[in-house]
Amino acid sequence: SVFRDVEPASPWYDGVVFAVEHGISQGTGEDTFSPDDPITIRQWAVMLCRTYHPEALPTASYESLGDACVRQCYREGWVTESAVLSRDSRMCRGALLQSALAAADIPVYDYSLYPGGSKLSAYDNVLRIGIESGLCQPESGALDLMTRGDAAQVLYQLLTNEYEVEAPPLAAAAF
Repeated sequence: SVFRDVEPASPWYDGVVFAVEHGISQGTGEDTFSPDDPITIRQWAVMLCRTYHPEALPTASYESLGDACVRQCYREGWVTESAVLSRDSRMCRGALLQSALAAADIPVYDYSLYPGGSKLSAYDNVLRIGIESGLCQPESGALDLMTRGDAAQVLYQLLTNEYEVEAPPLAAAAF
């Protein structure tokens, strides 16, 4: 095992190993990843920057790196303004999926644009995409807190699988 707290039977094992091998995360200590710890906006932003903009990472303390990554993610449209203001807040599934799909450039269409679809909140809409694409389980809730292990697994899934969201037939009429 890469970390003493992530065994091969862990649901996050593949994601954690991938994150370490690709420089997305280094863990929380010499031999720990802390997969059950809630992920903060700052930690998530660092993971996203290491994934999509490793060449632009500043060489600085983790805290200033985290601040720089949150700002970069905001400029990219991957996190909201409220994320910039509360960078040490824990992330719920809806916020993390919304950010992950934006970073992966996967479009999210409002469910009401599909035949038989209804209006959903932004988080419920990304949760719908997450469930349909296998990024999360059907029993997942949009407001469930995400862990460091969950975040590594989402990035692993997005980076190792092909995802395509079919545009709704009513999308053209909405614009």
